Formats: sequence, structure tokens, C-alpha cells
Amino acid sequence: TMPSTPLAAANLNLGAGTLYWAVLGSTEPTTLTAAWAVAWKKVGYTKEGHVFKYAQTTEGIYVAEEIEPVLMENTKLAIGVGFAMAEMTAPSLTIAMNGGTTTSTATEATFEPPDPTAKPTEIMLGWESRSADERIVWRRCVQGGEIEMKRAKAPDYVTLPVSFTCLKPTTAGVRSFKQILSL
Repeated sequence: TMPSTPLAAANLNLGAGTLYWAVLGSTEPTTLTAAWAVAWKKVGYTKEGHVFKYAQTTEGIYVAEEIEPVLMENTKLAIGVGFAMAEMTAPSLTIAMNGGTTTSTATEATFEPPDPTAKPTEIMLGWESRSADERIVWRRCVQGGEIEMKRAKAPDYVTLPVSFTCLKPTTAGVRSFKQILSL
């Protein structure tokens, strides 16, 4: 099947969609219609959706005899996902702070952050478009952004901003992310 024709409104992808998270190594969706495995949990509401960053750096290889580069080499790849969680919950705090301990009763939860010297918890992130015609799975992510919880007059509300860096998967030949699109 050929890809969609350019200049078609059907190719536009609107809305924030749904973000998911799972423990490292969870079963990934393989198609657009397959259900997300039970290990995948919804992140919840976000302030403005998410941002997927893919920044590949290439550098020219220069020799003394030429003024233009004779080759180009990839020298760095930075992949990341950022969003601001809009729900103040123990699971949201756990995602934002790379782990922690939650103790729950019937009426409340107590969250304590992880030891600051502990290795950050790596998770998987996933996303599905509102129209269910696109999915992304980021396979190995660590939250490394500053968390600033601003409490202000309504209509503002507190958020948990996160900035994940995607690490190289430990399995040979597996890429940092995969994207599934309808044709």
C-alpha cells in the first residue's frame, strides 16, 4: 500500500491524544488496533499535550586539500519527550521523580521521593493519537527535567512538568522509539 497522498486533510493529526507509561520491558503494541497491554497505564491529563524532540547532529569531515566537507558523519542523537502532568497524584509524582514510595489508605496516599543518590528509574512511554491512527513507543526513558510546582490563583492549576531523555535500548538492533502510522 502506498502512503497517503500529500495535501489531504486526512493526513492532519489533531489533538493531544493519550500518553501512557509502563515499566521497562513491557509488551509494546504492534499495530494501531492492538490493545495496549495491561502494564501500560494512562499518564492522565496534561496542560498542553506533549512535545517529542529528535535532534540529530551531523558534522562535516574536512581535509586539508578541500574547503568543503568531503563526508558527513552523525555525531550525536538526542531524543526526548516533554509534558506537564495536570493531575496531582502519587503515580504522577512517581513518574516525575523517577520512583519513590507510596503508602495508601482508603482515603489518602503518602508519597516519599526516592533516595537522591539512587539510580533513576527507567520507564517506557507511549502515545496514541486522538483519532487512533498513530502511535509512538519510546522504549527507555529517564526523567531529568526540573520539577517546579507553581501554586497560583485560578484558573491556573499546579502541574508536574517533566522532560524525559530517551536512552539507547540495551537490546542490540532495537531503536529508541517506534512510530506506527496508518496509510
